[in-house]
Amino acid sequence: MAIHAILDAENPWSFASANSTSQNVVLEFSIAYFLVDLLHYLLFFPNDVLFISHHLGTLYVFITCRYMVNHGALAILGLLVLAEATSPCQNIRTLANARKEDVPAASKFYEFSTAPGSL
Repeated sequence: MAIHAILDAENPWSFASANSTSQNVVLEFSIAYFLVDLLHYLLFFPNDVLFISHHLGTLYVFITCRYMVNHGALAILGLLVLAEATSPCQNIRTLANARKEDVPAASKFYEFSTAPGSL
C-alpha cells in the first residue's frame, strides 16, 4: 500500500508536497494498526517500554503528518516501507521470546537473535 501511495502521487519526489489522497489512506490505516498494536502491548506486555515508546512516537509522527500539517507523507511512507521489510524478523524474535520456556527451538533462536550480553 505504501509503495503504491508513493508512486501514485502527482509529485512523489518532493518532500514539501502535500499528501495525496492515497498517502492519507495509508497513513490512516497505519494509525489504526499502531493504535491496535499499542493496545496489545499495553495489555499483554506492559513492561516492554521500548516498543510502547516506539508506538507512541510513531503515532505522533503519523497523526501530525496526516491531520496537522498534511505534508510529509513521502518521507514517512518511505521509512514505513523500510520498517515493514524488517517486521518478519522482529515478529519471529518476539514469538521466540514468548515461547522460549517451553519450546527448545524457540529458546535457541531467541538466544541467537539477541545481542551478546543483553539476555
